[in-house]
Amino acid sequence: MRDLPRLLSDNDLLKMREMELVKSELQERQQQEKENLTLTAEKICNAAKEVNSWIYDPENKQWYTPDEFYTEMGKFYKNHPVFIRVQIKNPIEGVEAGFKRMSLIQLKLIAFTRKVLEYYSGQK
Repeated sequence: MRDLPRLLSDNDLLKMREMELVKSELQERQQQEKENLTLTAEKICNAAKEVNSWIYDPENKQWYTPDEFYTEMGKFYKNHPVFIRVQIKNPIEGVEAGFKRMSLIQLKLIAFTRKVLEYYSGQK
């Protein structure tokens, strides 16, 4: 059998192999960076635990302990919209906001009650 002519030299083959390795390493690095940016319930839960905080969903106005969040949201796929909108916060902020809101509602109720009483007391 006759030897076929070589189309590429050993040097060319070596360079091609090096280029493939560099390309492969770059793809692996990009994949790792992408995975690091991927939001999951577990990552958010762990981040909240690290700073002793809870998770707040402003769209639903719902607070979750880290464990509750993981239990309820762990079934969602990576980068689900809920993972983008939630915030890691100190739960005391929620307590303070609740009391502030309750005070405003109480003031409105008192004003409305006075208005009703004045209206009916003036009709005699």
